[in-house]
Amino acid sequence: MSTFVLVHGLCHGGWCWESTADDLAHRGHEVIAVDLPLTGLDDDAAAVADTIDRLGRPVVLVGHSYGGLVISRAADGRNDVSHLVYIAALMIGADDLAGVLAGEFPPTVFNQRFEVSDDRMITIDPDAAVECFYNECDTAIARAAAARLRPTSVGCLRMPTGAEPWNRIPSTYVVCERDQTIHPDMQRAMSARARRVRSLDTDHSPFMSTPGDLTRILIEVAADS
Repeated sequence: MSTFVLVHGLCHGGWCWESTADDLAHRGHEVIAVDLPLTGLDDDAAAVADTIDRLGRPVVLVGHSYGGLVISRAADGRNDVSHLVYIAALMIGADDLAGVLAGEFPPTVFNQRFEVSDDRMITIDPDAAVECFYNECDTAIARAAAARLRPTSVGCLRMPTGAEPWNRIPSTYVVCERDQTIHPDMQRAMSARARRVRSLDTDHSPFMSTPGDLTRILIEVAADS
């Protein structure tokens, strides 16, 4: 059995993994869903690194969306990450900036609807969140999730990771084909860095829209780690 460390994206929390975590635990795996502070990439990566340190054993490190930057930074230089999984995630070069790269692809609903407050926090209103994060989810589930979102510092996206851990750690990229947050074309371009690529015909949040399909991919990864 494997130990999974699950890392959420912008505006979310560890709660978004509940269905996936329950499915994996039911199959005998250990699962830790990290709550990021969302105050900056350094802080978020440190929270993940601290979690791995406390576990003291090899982990499958899974990042969703912005969480891709976090797991890249957190895994850098470690020998206790057996596999990296990027789910509709930012898997970008060590010196790249997410915003610059996103500008090379068609705009998404998220690009058009997010806001930045006077104190430099990224926010998105619940209706826009349903449209860009959960567009293939059950309506009740989507609205309940949107109500739990929290602000995220713009600093999370304003610095490079300085790391490309997939060059030495096996990696899998999961492309979400109906994503309205990170354009699928951008995902496919980033996925070229991964050892293998899987695709789900769903939105930005497969842990809510197609949790069974996502769990099967993660179990496949665990079997190969």
